[in-house]
Amino acid sequence: MSIRDDSACVIQKRAASQRVHRCEVRRSRIRVQAACRSIVTAVGRRAWAMRLPVMVLLVGLESTRYLPIRFGTDDPEVLSPAFLARVEPGAMHCGVFSQDSRFFAVGGGTRIYLWKTPFHGTPTSVQGYPHGVFSLHFSAQYHTLLSVGGSFDPTLRFWRYPPLRATPRPLDTSNELDGFGAALSPDGKHLAVVHLLDGRCSIWDVGSRRLVARLATGAPFRLRPCFSPDGRLLAIGDGDGGIALWDVRRALRLRQWQAHGKAINTLGFLPGGHTLVSTSDDATAKRWTVLDGTLRSTHHEHTCPVDGLSIALAGPYFVTCDFLGRSVVRRASDGGVVRTYWSPGAAGELNPAGDLLAVGGRGQAIEIFTPATAVMRYRLRGSHSSQAYSFSPNGRWIARWNDNGTVGIWRLPHTPRHRR
Repeated sequence: MSIRDDSACVIQKRAASQRVHRCEVRRSRIRVQAACRSIVTAVGRRAWAMRLPVMVLLVGLESTRYLPIRFGTDDPEVLSPAFLARVEPGAMHCGVFSQDSRFFAVGGGTRIYLWKTPFHGTPTSVQGYPHGVFSLHFSAQYHTLLSVGGSFDPTLRFWRYPPLRATPRPLDTSNELDGFGAALSPDGKHLAVVHLLDGRCSIWDVGSRRLVARLATGAPFRLRPCFSPDGRLLAIGDGDGGIALWDVRRALRLRQWQAHGKAINTLGFLPGGHTLVSTSDDATAKRWTVLDGTLRSTHHEHTCPVDGLSIALAGPYFVTCDFLGRSVVRRASDGGVVRTYWSPGAAGELNPAGDLLAVGGRGQAIEIFTPATAVMRYRLRGSHSSQAYSFSPNGRWIARWNDNGTVGIWRLPHTPRHRR
C-alpha cells in the first residue's frame, strides 16, 4: 500500500470517529433534556402555582442548549502553571498585567503582590490598605501602579515599580471612592476615578500625579467609566441607565442619553472607537454610534442581568456575559450571535487577538477555545474554583485569582497575531 493510500485511510478513520463523537454528544444532550422535561411535568401545575423552586430545573434544561460541542477526537493540551500558590488567607479582589506584559499584580485583603516575567518564585509585596484593594491599574510608561481601596480607606495611591514603593498621595479623601468605578486610558496617561457620595468623576494625570479635571455627572451612584481607544473620550454609565460622553482634554460633556431602563454594569469601545457597547441589569446589551449616540442594535439573548463584557483589541468578536454564567460570542460588525458558552461563576474572556476564549468558573477548570468553532485548545491544570482571570496584553500569559487567596499564572504556547 502506498503512502497516499495510508493517508487516505487515516483521514477516513478520523472523519468516521468525528461523526460518532457528534452523534454521542447529540444523544447525551437529548437524554438530559428529556429527563428535565419529565421531572418538570411530574411536578405539575400546582407546584408551579405555589412557586416552588422549579426554576432550578428550568435553568438546567436551558443550560443544556448552550454547552459547547467539542468536535474532534484530539485531546486539548494540558498546561502546567508557571506559578500556583496561596499567597494569603484572604480573598483576592483584582488582578492586572502591565501594558508591556512584564509584570502582574493582584490586590488582596491587605497587601499588593507583584510578579515579574517569567512569573515564578516569591512575589514582591507591600502593605496596601487595611480592608482590601479593590482596583489596580498599571501605567508602564511612567512605571507606576495605581490602586484604589475599599470603603474603609477609599483613597487613590501611586506606587513606583520595581520594587513597589509608595509615592505621595495628592488626592483628598473628603469623598469616598468607588474601587469598582475606575478606568485607565489605553495610553496609561490618565486615570478616571468615581466618587460615591456626590457623583463626581475625577481625572488624574499619572505622570505628574495631579488632578486635572472633575466631571459633575449628576448621578450619585454606580458610575462606570470607560476610555476610548485613543484616550480622548470618556464614556460614563450610571445607575439609572444613562450614558454621558465627555471630552477628556476640555472636561466638556459632549452628549448624554438614556440607554437602558436599569443600571448600566459595563461599557466598552469596539476597535476603532466608533461603536460603544453597553450592558445592563435589564438583561440587554446594546451597541451605540459614538458620533451621535444613536442606537445601532439591541440584543435580548440574555435572561438575567448582563454584568460582563470582553472586547478584543483586534479581531471580529466581543463577548457579553450574564449573572448565570452564560457567555455569548458576538460579531463586532452587527452584534450577531456566533456561539454561546456556559461557565457558572465566571465570565468568558477574550485574548487581545480575539482568536482565543477562556471559559471556566467555580469548581470548573479554565478551558481555552477557538471562539467561533468551540474547538478546545488548552486546559489549565490547577485552575479550578477561579473567581476571575485575564490574558496578558501580548497574549502569551493568562492569570487567575480567587476568593481563597490563590493565584495562578500559565504560559500559553499559542502566539497571537496582535501585539499592543
